[in-house]
Amino acid sequence: MTGPQDSVIGIKKEVSIKRFLTQRSERFVVDRGESGFRG
Repeated sequence: MTGPQDSVIGIKKEVSIKRFLTQRSERFVVDRGESGFRG
């Protein structure tokens, strides 16, 4: 996988956690942090 190191599948982790906890729709915001490659 590739993408920002401090994210949830490329999405800002704060947005992803809030969306999970509230179960409400929220626009995904792409994280622009340091990228990496795992695989």
